[in-house]
Amino acid sequence: MIGTLNRFEKQMIALRYWLMGSGFSRAKDALEIASELHNGKRRDGSEEFSHQLAVTHHVKTLTNNLLYPEDTLIISLFHDSVEDDKITLAEISEKFGDSIADCISNLSKFTPKDKIPKNLEFYYSMIARCPKCSIVKGVDRVHNLDTMVGAFTNKKKWIYLEETETGVLPMLKQARKKCSKQELAYQNIKYMLESQVKLLHHITLEGAE
Repeated sequence: MIGTLNRFEKQMIALRYWLMGSGFSRAKDALEIASELHNGKRRDGSEEFSHQLAVTHHVKTLTNNLLYPEDTLIISLFHDSVEDDKITLAEISEKFGDSIADCISNLSKFTPKDKIPKNLEFYYSMIARCPKCSIVKGVDRVHNLDTMVGAFTNKKKWIYLEETETGVLPMLKQARKKCSKQELAYQNIKYMLESQVKLLHHITLEGAE
């Protein structure tokens, strides 16, 4: 039976049972709700929720070095749900508390009510102050870079690469100074991002020749 499941289905089952076994009942509830919200398909035909699932699986590997493991897992599952108009901050606050809703609000690049883009310097400075948001944003960017080849236009690739170098990596450095107890988690994300940026610069430059 397991052999007939696709990769996405196996990852869902693995995360569900890991959360249950780890005693993260709130995060297990968040998984079920978030997977129902993000139930469409991506441009490449993959499951829409595959992104949130991949981000949360990565966060799962960092939990031993996180101050707030369950909260960080919940935030990873909902990190772009409000921005994508899947759920409101009020609904998240009601289900998981104000602190979770505040983190998701901080992770959104737009103000919830009027959708005005936030100033990026302010945006990353706010994220750097939060031990939960900073981890989720870093891991989110790891998966963004990992999946952008063949999915993003060249212009969007360059925007993401530049923002990673000028926004995400400096944010991780600031967050590590503010929350040294999560240093190993920040180092994990930093090294992955630096390797991706180096490789993607090479691929992009090669493709431009």
